[in-house]
Amino acid sequence: MSFFNWRKLNFFDILRDVDKGEVAKNLGEGSITCTASGRGNVIFGDTNGKVWMYNRHWECTPISGWEGGPVDQLVLPRHSNFLFGLGAEGGVR
Repeated sequence: MSFFNWRKLNFFDILRDVDKGEVAKNLGEGSITCTASGRGNVIFGDTNGKVWMYNRHWECTPISGWEGGPVDQLVLPRHSNFLFGLGAEGGVR
C-alpha cells in the first residue's frame, strides 16, 4: 500500500549565496526588522529606517522610509499597488 509511505517533496531549490552578498552589503551595520513579499518582490525593512525592495533578479530599489528609527512593519496587500509601512521616526510612532 503505497499511500501509507512518506515521500519527500522538494518545493524549493535551496541555493546558497544567490544574491552574491548584495543584501548584506546594502544593510551595512543595520539589521532586518521586518519583511514582506509579493508581485515578484521581496521587501526588507531595517533598523536604519530604510526599505529595500529586491526583484527576482536581486536588483535593488532602496526607499528612504523613516529617519532616526526602525521600520516596524511592512504590508503589501494582495489587490493593491501600495506598500504600507509602520515605523518610528525620532522615537515617535
